[in-house]
Amino acid sequence: MLALKIFRMLLGNFLLLFSSIAAIAQISAQPTTNLPSQLPTETNRPVEISGHVVLDDGTPLTEPVEVQRVCGNIVRGEVYSDSHGNFTILLDDKSIPAFQSASEGGGATMMGADMGSRVSQTTRTQLWGCDVRALLPGYSAGSVSLAGRDFSLPVSLGPITLHRIGAGVGTSISATALQAPESARKEYDKGRDDFAKKKFTDADKHLAKAIELFPRYASALDLRGREQRARRLDTEAETSFADAIATDEKYVPPYLHLAQLHATHGKWPEVIRLSDKAIELDAASYPDPYYFKTVAHIMLKQIPDAKRNVSKVLELDKDHRFPRAELIMGNILRSEKDIPGATEHFRKYVQLDPNAPEAPDIRVYLDDLEKQDPQGKPAPKPN
Repeated sequence: MLALKIFRMLLGNFLLLFSSIAAIAQISAQPTTNLPSQLPTETNRPVEISGHVVLDDGTPLTEPVEVQRVCGNIVRGEVYSDSHGNFTILLDDKSIPAFQSASEGGGATMMGADMGSRVSQTTRTQLWGCDVRALLPGYSAGSVSLAGRDFSLPVSLGPITLHRIGAGVGTSISATALQAPESARKEYDKGRDDFAKKKFTDADKHLAKAIELFPRYASALDLRGREQRARRLDTEAETSFADAIATDEKYVPPYLHLAQLHATHGKWPEVIRLSDKAIELDAASYPDPYYFKTVAHIMLKQIPDAKRNVSKVLELDKDHRFPRAELIMGNILRSEKDIPGATEHFRKYVQLDPNAPEAPDIRVYLDDLEKQDPQGKPAPKPN
C-alpha cells in the first residue's frame, strides 16, 4: 500500500512539476583539493572576474551562456554572457553568496562576516577553491579554476571552450541570430538581462523591440515566450514559441519550451509530437524531450513507452537536472516486481532530492525492504 501511495503522489505532482521545471535543476560538483600552500590575506577591493566563452568549432556565439561559480558542493548561477560570449562577475560588499571552503571538505560557509545588512570582502582563500563554469544546452560544460589567482587586481580568465555533444542537425544556437543587426542584438541583450533579474515587463519591451528590428530573430522570439509564460500569458507565449520554430526549424529550445507549455495544459499528444521533433533534430544532447515524453506516456497509461524514455533520461542527464526520473524508474520496476532494481532507483532519488515530498515515505519503504523482501529473505542492497 505504501508503494501505491508513492506512485499516486508521483502522478499528482506531474503538472506541478512542469509548471516549475526550471526549479528542478540540480548540479553537483566535486570539491577542488589542490590549493596553494601560501594563503594571502583578504583584500578590500571588489573582485572582478571576466572571461570569454567560445565554441570549439569556431561558430560565432550568439546565444547567452550561463556562467556559474562552483565552490566545493555549492553552485551559484552567477551571470549570463552577452550575445558575443563575454561575461564579467563582480563580487563586492553587496554580494552575499554561500561558499564551501575546499579545505574543509564539506558544509557551506558564508563568504565574509556579517556587517549589518552587508558582508565583508571576499576572501581569496575561498575563491581559490572555486571554478568558473559555462553551460549551454547541447554542449559539454567548460570550466576554469580560480586557484592561485591574484584577486587584488581584475582577473581575466581567457576563453572557456564549450564542445558540441551531439551530431544532429539541431542546435541550441539559432542560425538567424547570426544575421541580426547590432541594434537588435543590443535590445536582445537588455531583454535577456532583465529576464535574468525577473524584470519580465521590462524584458518584454526590449525583446519586442529586438523582434521589430529583426522579425526573424528566433532567439528573441523564444525568450519572449519564456517571459510571457512567467507573466502567465500562455496564449501569447504559445504564439511566440511557434513563431520561433517557424523562423528557424533547426533551433531546438522553442520545441522544448512549447512542449513544456502544452504539458501544463495536459495536451499530451502535442507534448510527444514536439518532443519527437526535438529528438529528431538532436537525439544525444538534451534529456528534456525524453523526460517530457516519459511523463506524457505515463499520463496516457503507456508504461512500456515511458520506461524506454526514462531510460534515456537517466543516460543523458549527467547533471541530474531531472532527479524524479529515478523515482519514475523505481515505480516502473516495482510494478514489474523488480524489487532490487526499484530499490536502487528509490535510493538514488532520495539522495538527489532529500527534501522531496515523497522522501519520508520512500525512506520508510526502503527501511522495510532492508529488513525483509516479499519472499521473506533479507532484501538485497544496491551496489
